[in-house]
Amino acid sequence: DFNGVDGILGLGMPDAALASIPEPLLFAITDNTGDPISQRILKERKFTMVVTKNDGELQLGGHDNAAIAPGHEMKFIKTTSTAEYSVPITSIRFGGVELLEFATVINPRVPGRMAWIPGILDSGTSCIVMPDSILHGVLKSKPFTELVGLI
Repeated sequence: DFNGVDGILGLGMPDAALASIPEPLLFAITDNTGDPISQRILKERKFTMVVTKNDGELQLGGHDNAAIAPGHEMKFIKTTSTAEYSVPITSIRFGGVELLEFATVINPRVPGRMAWIPGILDSGTSCIVMPDSILHGVLKSKPFTELVGLI
């Protein structure tokens, strides 16, 4: 129980917020129709988490190219949901072993597209969760069971 607290910084999607939360912070400070006091503090409804082995930085309103290490580039990935920040996951590897073996390489939900499952990105958690089922035949084996067999 988090005593009515939903999230840490207010970066979540409105569709996933508790009914008691009027508007997540990121949406409130980029709103062009909301409260005139906080209206459009940021021009773009974007945020970037830049994380290295030793440091982390939250950038609001976009991203700062200077924070990207030389020789690397920012990758933009469209979310797969309006309720959470989820991205298409096509592979999970551990020690060179593929844990996410699809029954077919074509996505049955979107003909002509590679098979994938949604991976939810949550900056407020430190856990990694993966399925331990074949997801109604989408996968050939249970990824978590495969991982446990390798450890």
